[in-house]
Amino acid sequence: HALNDQLEQQVKIRTTELSDTVGLLQQEIVERERAEAEIQQMVETLEQRVAARTEELATFFDLTVLAGQATRLNDVFEQALPRIVELTRSRAISVHLFEPDHAGLQLAAQQNLSTESRLRLQYVDLPPNLQHWLQQPNDPLMTTMLSQLALLPSDFHLPQCQTYLGAQIRSGKRVAGLLSCYRFTDRGFGLDEIALVTAIAEQMGMMLETHRLRQKAEEMAVLQERQRLARDLHDSVTQSLYSLSLFSRAGREAAEDGDIDRLNHSLQELEHNTLHALREMRLLLYELRPADLEQEGLIQAVKLRLNTVERRVGLRLDVRLDELPEMSSGCEVELYHIIVEAMNNVVKHASATSLTLHLTQTNRLLHLHIVDDGQGFDPAHTRGGLGLNNIRERVARLNGQLKIESSPGSGTRLEAVIPYSIEEK
Repeated sequence: HALNDQLEQQVKIRTTELSDTVGLLQQEIVERERAEAEIQQMVETLEQRVAARTEELATFFDLTVLAGQATRLNDVFEQALPRIVELTRSRAISVHLFEPDHAGLQLAAQQNLSTESRLRLQYVDLPPNLQHWLQQPNDPLMTTMLSQLALLPSDFHLPQCQTYLGAQIRSGKRVAGLLSCYRFTDRGFGLDEIALVTAIAEQMGMMLETHRLRQKAEEMAVLQERQRLARDLHDSVTQSLYSLSLFSRAGREAAEDGDIDRLNHSLQELEHNTLHALREMRLLLYELRPADLEQEGLIQAVKLRLNTVERRVGLRLDVRLDELPEMSSGCEVELYHIIVEAMNNVVKHASATSLTLHLTQTNRLLHLHIVDDGQGFDPAHTRGGLGLNNIRERVARLNGQLKIESSPGSGTRLEAVIPYSIEEK
């Protein structure tokens, strides 16, 4: 019996030890499963945050690209706001910009506003407290009780949207406007979302600054072009008119002296210089109102140029312009300027009476053929003049081949063969 009791006691002890070990193992399994679940939750949360950050970065990149490409500010906002609404998970968004006198805010863009709200927010007078808040750098306005926010005029109140987040839009060192994001009553904005909206408002400020700088650059370009035209007017047309007065005086003196030969010579020079001045004026008028290549297309733009300049200066024209496949815009722009540069040479320098212009295509090759019967020139002594370098560089950029034949008194022949690429415009 003593031996049995001893064995039973050992079995009980061993059983207890095994039970404790099993319990510890079960506890360890539970803890490991809980840890794995927590890790899985952390991984999923991290993936969600990475996806959210990726979406935010993609949106900021798209906004930057839009600001660089679009020429009108409204176009930028119209394309950007749907992305911003989705990114900020807002119910509606409005963008207001300062009027020049800073007395009010003008609605520049909106997304998901009702017609009534849009009309009410079209122009908002600035009360002194909001004007003061906008004039100084301040943190965003955030509330879940919009109707009780005294800083904002009642025009900003939207039905069913009590959650509001407003951030200043800054362009350079000045406040340019206000970005307003609305949500329904039961959902506020977290700290990350407030930081996101603030960053979007800063991005909008950079878009405004980009637009302002582009406008300034365009104004400078217009001013420089006007100055160039003024110089051309002075250098060419004024000189031609002065020559006309000289030949007129010489003709009058020849008539008074009864010198018929000298009179005929003066009249011929007078006619020649009059035609030259007319051609210069036609070119200047065309440069003041050039063809819109993007809107007209290459063939129509060339036809407009011929009708505006070459036909009106009395050149006899032999024109063949084949219908071309839709080509890349870069190829079209370069080809247009090659043609215009060559025709400018004919009008300004060749003293021609006829012009041949053929533009045809075969086997994905463009064939340009421009011939005049003018006075010609010696290519060996006019290597970079008459705009020839520009033509050569443009043909080279298109991977084309250029051939120019001319000699004094024999006119000029320009031939170019250019491969073209078809792309969607």
